[in-house]
Amino acid sequence: MVSYILCNTPPLADTAVSALQSASTLAVSCEGVELGRLTGRLSLLSILAIVPVSDGASRTAFLFDVVNLPNSALAPVFALLVSPVYTKIMFHGRLDYSALCHGHAVALQNVLDLQLADAQARPESERERIMSIEKYLDEASTAYARFHPKIMMLAGLGKCTRLWEFLGCSLIPTSLREQSQRYITRFKAYQPRVGLDHESYDTNGFLPLDILDYVEGSASKKLARAADAKWLFSLSERARVIALCAS
Repeated sequence: MVSYILCNTPPLADTAVSALQSASTLAVSCEGVELGRLTGRLSLLSILAIVPVSDGASRTAFLFDVVNLPNSALAPVFALLVSPVYTKIMFHGRLDYSALCHGHAVALQNVLDLQLADAQARPESERERIMSIEKYLDEASTAYARFHPKIMMLAGLGKCTRLWEFLGCSLIPTSLREQSQRYITRFKAYQPRVGLDHESYDTNGFLPLDILDYVEGSASKKLARAADAKWLFSLSERARVIALCAS
């Protein structure tokens, strides 16, 4: 059973960092108001040591009070996140990265995102892929998706957690680190805004194109970016998107 310690003073934060430094793999999650958005704010940073199992950190999740802790106490915590030495396990880390990067100048490194692990390992037939997609799309968009096998739904936390427990760290392919980095840095250049038409595109449940397969400077990369920039922009524009991508 996991216990929790709220770290809202510098001494508590220092003790937590000392315990976490003995691990090689950390589960990381961020919470906040409108997390990762332009008007949002990071409030709580949760870190749990996963590997190795030790008395100091194995069953304790440390909750860092980002609002009240001074920068001097947060600096060692953020150092864990940017260090390539520690593997960070995250779920849907796009908005977490945005909050840390734009709000605190912290660029996460060496991340394994569970949604990407699921997408890699998913033994999904074409029929299952379409069935998972069609409930969220209109008929025309579903027809378009049939010809683009890279369009797929991202899994929820429960399924991804079970996948992680089944695979374990050692069986995760090395390519997943690169894919996860591309995935979480989706909002490196900008932050999504709440209430705008394109927010449904920014934060929808579809896997962004050109994440699993990426070729620098290739024609497929340009096509993927063009499709990605338009796909699911809004319900009313889907027909126009299909025409643009087909042209």
